[in-house]
Amino acid sequence: MAIFRCNKCGHFREVGNEYIGKSVKCPKCENTATIHDTIAFLNAIIKKHLTQTKELQGLRKQLTNDDSDQKTTENFSFEDIDIHNTNFFTQEN
Repeated sequence: MAIFRCNKCGHFREVGNEYIGKSVKCPKCENTATIHDTIAFLNAIIKKHLTQTKELQGLRKQLTNDDSDQKTTENFSFEDIDIHNTNFFTQEN
């Protein structure tokens, strides 16, 4: 299945793979948005999540002036992700 996500209203829907790459109007707000391949969409979300987590860790370190070791995301690889593991985002790292 492919993913439709409206950038304006946030409407989210699964659609058939035959629509990947096509631009369609959102059924809620009529804004035009592109349909994405699920794996590409998830990779983009994970990258953004990791970037924001790293930034947050840096800000926390600055705020507390703490030199203790914190988990980093620099050595993260998408090959390490088991897409069938629904608990991936619930883990501390």
